[in-house]
Amino acid sequence: MTNIIPNGLRRKLIMDRAWPLSYAIGVLILTSVFAIMESLQAQGVDRPPSAVRSDLTAETIFERYADRVIYITCETVDDAEVQASGVLVSQTGYFITNAHVVRSCTSIVATLLKGKARASFEASVWYYSQDSDTAVLKFDGNRLPYFELSRQDVSIGQRIYAIGSPRGLEQTISEGIVSGNRVDGGLPWIQHSAPISPGSSGGALIGSKGNLVGINSFHIKDSQNLNFAVPSSTLTEALALAKLRNKPLSLPLEPRKSGVGNQANEQPTPAIESKIVEKPSETQPKATAAPVKVLARAREAMGGTAKLQAIKDLTQTTTMQLDVAAGGLKITQTGQWLAPAHFRQENILPFGKVISYSDGTTGWSATPQGLIPAPEAQLKQITLETFRMWWSLMLSDTSADRTVNDLGGGKLEISDKAGHMVTLVIDPKTGLPASQTYAPPGNSNGAVEEVYADWQDVSGIRLPRKITLNQAGKHFADVTVVSTALNSGLTAEQISKKP
Repeated sequence: MTNIIPNGLRRKLIMDRAWPLSYAIGVLILTSVFAIMESLQAQGVDRPPSAVRSDLTAETIFERYADRVIYITCETVDDAEVQASGVLVSQTGYFITNAHVVRSCTSIVATLLKGKARASFEASVWYYSQDSDTAVLKFDGNRLPYFELSRQDVSIGQRIYAIGSPRGLEQTISEGIVSGNRVDGGLPWIQHSAPISPGSSGGALIGSKGNLVGINSFHIKDSQNLNFAVPSSTLTEALALAKLRNKPLSLPLEPRKSGVGNQANEQPTPAIESKIVEKPSETQPKATAAPVKVLARAREAMGGTAKLQAIKDLTQTTTMQLDVAAGGLKITQTGQWLAPAHFRQENILPFGKVISYSDGTTGWSATPQGLIPAPEAQLKQITLETFRMWWSLMLSDTSADRTVNDLGGGKLEISDKAGHMVTLVIDPKTGLPASQTYAPPGNSNGAVEEVYADWQDVSGIRLPRKITLNQAGKHFADVTVVSTALNSGLTAEQISKKP
């Protein structure tokens, strides 16, 4: 499951490293990195002060960062042309724009701009989410200038700058302030007053210290400067998910809706702006015979389809030994899950206990500072862990809400309509899962890989007792499952009980 320590407490981390938000281990194991940090903070250990950068002028913002904003053109299924913007987020050619920009494209060209110099590249789509209006694309690049992504919050009243290509006018800069932090459809959005127009979509929204605040998405028609951007925290998650894929998505992603964005130099109207554009249907094919066969074998190796379907609750206790670089601490965790979405986690730390609970919609956390409501980011983590439950994952090919793609070599890509995605590798000799790779929400440190070993029988179901955690190719922690109980009769009252 997910480490569900609230965002307000996460910002009090005592280490400079931006620790990952989620490491789901085996079935219900959560790491306690944030819990550890929070407990240290509760004892009065503060994070060392960081250097404070002064505000930059508009001239400096443009001079330093305009070449990290690219110009996008594409041909659509109905032979229209889309012109928009995007932001470079890696030196190797990953860039992010809006989903509504690329949804109907049959070919996409990204153009780098540096003064009068121009360089154009064919680009492919590696991640697409209509809900968050984000798409991650890539072309072959090397040592490119790029924006570093972060989860830094923005303050209302903060000065910001928009750089993009409104109406095809390349590298246009405008100035404004953050007008509000909004939530729509359960997702965060930044409201701001920097003027934008069609063609600005996907362009950079930059803070006064040069940090990428987000990308521009839409504005409210027949109003003055009611503009909205996708925050950098959402972009961080999108990029991490894109890097999990080993091949791009097929174009077009979605057919263009008639009457939407058909004029030259106009992007398709964002669904959030008008509220009348239908949400896209699933962009990936349903499970084909090959992945179904692989999953069926894995289910049999773990105990059989009927036994996996019969699991209704779980209680699991584990110990986790973090690497020295990750704090070097040993942590005891107890996780509980009750169908369909109740979740509880208790972390016993050297400095106290942290308890978190959610019913899948709302929840709470009990920390050394007291009891607080579960924030939205915390609940998003829990939905990922529910998605990744062993029995849920193994039955993905039987769910209408999930897609299973065969990547070859016993490797499967499993995703759902909410944007969750896992790459599962099946051991060809045993039929059991060998590893699982995923991108935790809000994690900017790279994908997390779990490697499984020492499979044990638990009530007729085989589950791993040893799990190795790696992140960005580096070892992070070792986990040992101490005890596991399935279908013990756990009730909602028991699992939701507050301390």
